[in-house]
Amino acid sequence: FTGFDKTLTEHVISTVIEHRRHEAGIYSWRNLQLTHRSCCGFENVGVYMSGCSRCHQYIIPFYDTVPELIPRVAAAPGTAAMYSSFRQWYLGSGLSPPTV
Repeated sequence: FTGFDKTLTEHVISTVIEHRRHEAGIYSWRNLQLTHRSCCGFENVGVYMSGCSRCHQYIIPFYDTVPELIPRVAAAPGTAAMYSSFRQWYLGSGLSPPTV
């Protein structure tokens, strides 16, 4: 029943993120489904993507899919610092936004 409980899902993410990356990705995405457009759901997916070497270039475009989230991210100190770090890396990387 882990996939139906937001708090338990977040706990599982924190316990598997280091050693079972693929599971962490699945749980992070499920958490986003449970929390809809909340900061914590996007933050968990962002943290997962930051640990995935092939995912870095997609973190900011992922956040940019929900522009109304950005002011809420800025209001949460820990999340704001993480988002700022992601954005600074993305802008400094020279990558162009992925096309859909």
